[in-house]
Amino acid sequence: MPTGAEPRQKLGTRHCSRSLALPPGVGDATLAMDTRSVAWTPDSGQDEGAAGGLSASVAAAALGVSQRTIRRAIARGDLPASKHAGVYRIASADLARYRAARQPTTPPAASCRRHFGTIRRSATQRSKAAMDSTSARPDRAVGQYGTPARRPVHIVGRTRERVFLREELAAVGGGGRLVLIGGEAGIGKTTLARDLTRAAEGLGARVLAGSCYDLTNPPPSGPWLDLFDACQRDPDLPTPPSAFAGGRLARIADQAALFAEVRRFFAALAADRPALVLLEDLHWADPASLDLLRHVGPHLRHWPVLLLATYRGDELTLRRPFAQQFPALVREADGHRLDLHRLDADALRALVASQYHLSQADEDRLVAYLTRHAEGNPFFATELLRTLEEEALLCPVGDRWRLAALDRTIVPSLLRQVIDGRVARLGEETRKPLAIAAVIGQEVPLALWAEVADVTEEGLFDIVEPAVEARLLEAAPDGTRVRFVHALTREALYEG
Repeated sequence: MPTGAEPRQKLGTRHCSRSLALPPGVGDATLAMDTRSVAWTPDSGQDEGAAGGLSASVAAAALGVSQRTIRRAIARGDLPASKHAGVYRIASADLARYRAARQPTTPPAASCRRHFGTIRRSATQRSKAAMDSTSARPDRAVGQYGTPARRPVHIVGRTRERVFLREELAAVGGGGRLVLIGGEAGIGKTTLARDLTRAAEGLGARVLAGSCYDLTNPPPSGPWLDLFDACQRDPDLPTPPSAFAGGRLARIADQAALFAEVRRFFAALAADRPALVLLEDLHWADPASLDLLRHVGPHLRHWPVLLLATYRGDELTLRRPFAQQFPALVREADGHRLDLHRLDADALRALVASQYHLSQADEDRLVAYLTRHAEGNPFFATELLRTLEEEALLCPVGDRWRLAALDRTIVPSLLRQVIDGRVARLGEETRKPLAIAAVIGQEVPLALWAEVADVTEEGLFDIVEPAVEARLLEAAPDGTRVRFVHALTREALYEG
């Protein structure tokens, strides 16, 4: 995924470089903060303070992580600290030991690239025991030029899906496959995709990725341009098809010749090792991208290539080219669909327990709060937890965490921006009736809404139809009422 210029945040005489990766439409997964370790040693005695030791903010800057990470490490006992006048202080030696313990024990993916023949299913069996590990901030999409090295991601509620994907990866030696991961925005499609790309890189497979973007005029063959662009930067990869050379799409005079070049590229890509190809957010794909995918799909059986694609199932509307080609794509490529559903209360409890050491009563209250307001959406749950921390309603106290009274609904600022953006695209004449519907409740009878908003039945239909398409509302089967897709959607409109 393309990122903007990396800002440098100045902290006294130290600098911490961070890259903020925001998903297209901020839809799928999370706001991912890529933190990079900063090689910095405090000057002798500098920032140690009268109490002796570094503050949490300085320690965070030294490691290139957030203060939240430092607070968690202190709460878990991973990072020794003393408290003076309500402020944590960390000895430089303890910080150095903690930094050393955080260093990855596995080499980066680039050094793992080696010939290993067919990936064996035994690798999948060995990994099954780890599938039930807890926790879960969903990450954003794989980057435009491959998968950056990141801290391990633990996932909740997706054991079956993770095992299935690893089995598909292990089986590519006998022929490739197309797998399509679908689900609503924020459900964790990208989290699963990133999890598999890390596993593939760890096994020495080649990994390429491309993304579609929610643009007014998306570039033709955008995800393929994204994918082939990596070949310009990595001499280990085959030469891309001539139409995609130079990072831009050349005029295509002969589609058959282009398809033949793409087949040769895939054959070369997987000639000496298996490959994983990821195409993200295909619900935004243009027709040319889908035509090429439809051509590649049936040929995957000839190469050890797993082609993984993600899409939003709730955006398969007739105006989307992907929706029109989806049935043929699955049928022709013998593709497998993997539909992700919302997390249940047990998975949300696992998410909470993995990050916070709470009393049983506080944990029960927090899980109930997430169940009610996040409604099983991992992205919403993650943002709610982050906001509760920011509002000091969820905070560390000694070696535990404490949850304050949750007597109000908090709409995370990032979610508010997402919702406001969707509403703004519908126009002000739609925003006002939607705000009235939010006052009525989570479920809105159409007759009552028309009466309160003083609109005709036809006028209300003109409001409901685009709101349903924008995934703000969903219609009841009997056609007499609608409901907000998420409780937080209603809350944001109510407060706005």
